[in-house]
Amino acid sequence: MIIAPLSPPSWLSPIGVRLRLPFFIYTVQGDGELHFVVAVQTFDDATARVRELAETWPGEYVIYNEETGERVFVSTRDETKN
Repeated sequence: MIIAPLSPPSWLSPIGVRLRLPFFIYTVQGDGELHFVVAVQTFDDATARVRELAETWPGEYVIYNEETGERVFVSTRDETKN
């Protein structure tokens, strides 16, 4: 069994240097639970990544800023389509 942290504080770069990635992207599951997807360095990177993910997996996402505690809810579902 592999157990991964829900919100990793940093990652190793390809050259072995620890990078601080304070913006975490989560998907919102049907039961309201959050599922960690990826961590990125900036809010702009996070919004761009959510747009990329939404092309394949439309739904609800949360961008969490670990440094401030702020959470931004993003819905990528087009409610006008059936």
